[in-house]
Amino acid sequence: MPLNSRPIEQQAGPDILLAGPERDRQIGEVCTLIENLAAVGIPAAKYNLNIIGIPRTSAEAGRGGAMAAAFRWDKTDQQAPPSPAGILSEEENWERIDYFLERVMPVAEAHRIRLACHPHDPYTPPGYRGVRGCSVRSMG
Repeated sequence: MPLNSRPIEQQAGPDILLAGPERDRQIGEVCTLIENLAAVGIPAAKYNLNIIGIPRTSAEAGRGGAMAAAFRWDKTDQQAPPSPAGILSEEENWERIDYFLERVMPVAEAHRIRLACHPHDPYTPPGYRGVRGCSVRSMG
């Protein structure tokens, strides 16, 4: 799916969560992708809905000395500027997510494609990079 774990400025479909001028076209591309998944027999797809991507700090040694991705709040730039989305309230963030889901879920259901959303993580304090948060709630 064009909604991956990269920051919004590196997404293939940034206007979906930026509510930009290409939002409906980009959502239409997601719907076409869902139809294509069904046509070739792929039953499910994962997507991410986040603005700042999955923040990381330097990799750390894990079991057996393997290097692993890490996120340590005390090692981040806690004053990092907002993303291209600017300062986004939780309510506005959910409105954009709802807009996406209202258009995509009927297509997924009609084609029997299961969608799995990977929300913003790891936890960052409200306001980090302009995102006020997106607390867990039922998506229907």
